[in-house]
Amino acid sequence: MKLPGKVAIVTGAASGMGRAVSLRFAAEGAAILCADINDPANAETAAMIERAGGRALAAHCDTSQSLQVQAMVRQAVAAFGKVTHLYNNAAISKPNPPVPESVADLPEDFWRATLDINLTGYFLCAKYALPEIIKAGGGVILNVSSTAGLMTGQSIAAYSTTKTAVIALTRSLAIDYARQGVRVNAICPGPIETVRTRIGRPGGPQGDERVKRIASQVPLGRLGKPEEVAALALFLASDDASFITGAAIPIDGGRTLGIIGGGAPA
Repeated sequence: MKLPGKVAIVTGAASGMGRAVSLRFAAEGAAILCADINDPANAETAAMIERAGGRALAAHCDTSQSLQVQAMVRQAVAAFGKVTHLYNNAAISKPNPPVPESVADLPEDFWRATLDINLTGYFLCAKYALPEIIKAGGGVILNVSSTAGLMTGQSIAAYSTTKTAVIALTRSLAIDYARQGVRVNAICPGPIETVRTRIGRPGGPQGDERVKRIASQVPLGRLGKPEEVAALALFLASDDASFITGAAIPIDGGRTLGIIGGGAPA
């Protein structure tokens, strides 16, 4: 096992990459505080862990709200005695219903909501988890950025801005807390097949058609799987990555090498 005796908070644990990471960390010995605003799906993630013989607790948390984040950390400590790992994953990308996402047309409330969740939420979770991680003797913070934080595409101004800022936050945390035994890295997923990935812009391709179009722009010719992100997260969370901090690592099938055909998928 790679994470025996560890305690991880995973935000956005109700589905997709957050669920995959929760399950993988638990299988490797960590107790998991599953955090999300989707209570039924989040509870199912925790139940899946427990059915497999692991330890988990589901907690409702809007990570943009300081008091809820503080309560989440307290719940983890109360349930499992400590916190050693934080997987900052909760985010929003596509508004529902859709809105224009280029700067001149971008609604101010969606801009603010994206910053609140995708950036301030990561700050708050790190701020309140860090004292517990340091108290436990050190640990790991993993921030989920995106290939949109390494490059950008059309009409993703708010999302790309926050994901770029997450990398800067990661580097700041890494340098500030290295001497206290805390490693901090950013994972930058490219196109990963989740429910969100199958939803395109109005009038654009949807479902399987959208997946095929995105896959055609990836050098490896396919989308990634949440379980592949979980495998990278496990490596970075474990002692196998003990000399890695402050890095922003793409997992994208080579997409950041250059988008085949140019542009961003609709």
